[in-house]
Amino acid sequence: MAADQSLIQATRAMGVSKYRDDSGWVKALASIGKYVASKQALKQQLNINKDAAFSTIEDADIKGLLDFKTLANEYTKIMAKQPSWSKKYKQATKDYNDLMQAVELNKAGNTAFAAYEQDLIENNGQISKTHVGKEDNIGDEIIFKRYTKTFTNEGPSLYFPELGMDILVKDLPTFTKISEGKDVTTAMKNIVDKNGAKVKVKGGRFIESNVSKDLNSSMSWWGDKKQRDIQMFDTEYTYNGQENYTFGKYIAEKHNYAEVLDGLDFDIKQKLAKEQAKENPDPKKVQQLKNALMPQDEYDTTLDVMISMMNEGNTSDYLKQEYKNFITEVSRQDHQANQTIRINKKTGQQIEAPGDLKVTYPWINDSTYVPPETALAYRNAILNAGPSSSNIDWYTGGGYTYKAVPLPRKGVDNVGQDPTYGWERYNGGVKDKTYTVQEMLAEFGVTDLNMGGIIKYYAKEEDGLP
Repeated sequence: MAADQSLIQATRAMGVSKYRDDSGWVKALASIGKYVASKQALKQQLNINKDAAFSTIEDADIKGLLDFKTLANEYTKIMAKQPSWSKKYKQATKDYNDLMQAVELNKAGNTAFAAYEQDLIENNGQISKTHVGKEDNIGDEIIFKRYTKTFTNEGPSLYFPELGMDILVKDLPTFTKISEGKDVTTAMKNIVDKNGAKVKVKGGRFIESNVSKDLNSSMSWWGDKKQRDIQMFDTEYTYNGQENYTFGKYIAEKHNYAEVLDGLDFDIKQKLAKEQAKENPDPKKVQQLKNALMPQDEYDTTLDVMISMMNEGNTSDYLKQEYKNFITEVSRQDHQANQTIRINKKTGQQIEAPGDLKVTYPWINDSTYVPPETALAYRNAILNAGPSSSNIDWYTGGGYTYKAVPLPRKGVDNVGQDPTYGWERYNGGVKDKTYTVQEMLAEFGVTDLNMGGIIKYYAKEEDGLP
């Protein structure tokens, strides 16, 4: 009896114990729940029901629950033998009720954790990147089942060996799903599309003030930090030719975070460069130095942490203005990246854009094909010869350069008149020929091109003409 009493006292503080079979754990808790529901008729029912109540314990193989079964037996034995008014009976009753309250607490916590874990697994890859550091790591550790669950008087607790931390299930962080920001994301991408591609397709020019107007009337969500976080870390655009580009990366570049991170490896990179520059570099040392560099996943995570610090450490007004700047530039680039669609008003059919056009290599009597906008740009550059014209060196392979120069008018004194401009050709830096504008057009073969058709096609563009 002394050993039993020692067990009761030692476990009255509800020490933790580990489990190995989660399905058995759930089954055992369900059985205990049924058992607790019957305790009003304790004396009559206990001896009949207790074995059935703990019947799944052996399947579960959980030391904590076996301890609880032992305790439950001890408490009920005392209550069965002692009169209800006795001190021992009252203490056993209290201990028994406390025990069952803890069981219920763990049962509820375990059910909640099962749902939490399932939610993480089902949404793996769709959890917002705002959860950097320990929160993000906790999610990963749970998904890969690198944890130990224990039974405590405060409910289930999880221990993460890789993180060196433990946390009660009830204190687990709430994860944000990217899908929670879908309405805001759709609204912002509609602004980009409306002022970018849709305007360009109709031949309209990009108007920055229209983007500002749309943003000012569509950002009531900015006060919701969860929505701000999703827009910063998870919503991707095409920016400066890069896909999957986020506002967070825009902020990181603006504050030179990449340079800061690269600086962490500065000494290692210097040593690596020095070793590789040797006539006979040591392959083993080179590999050791490469291995010492920050791994990409660690780099990306650290960058996310820095962005998160920027998110937390700056005023909402500052970030809001930067966000508007970002979306405005994304819209502008979306406009630039798209093409205008022409429709024949009589037939309702789309007018095909001009194809690539032929221009000549004047020095080898050969030709090449260029996009119509490029051919038009060549033509316009030649026609617009004047004192501020840039040198023409489109074809560097032949070593030729063309410079705009004033030309004398035949039989006319140019004094007091605006000069007529043409082009001088230089071969290897030596002038060898002079052209009028028309001769230059012929030089590049553009007189043979249907420039009238190209000009007509692009004439309705309000900007972007070469």
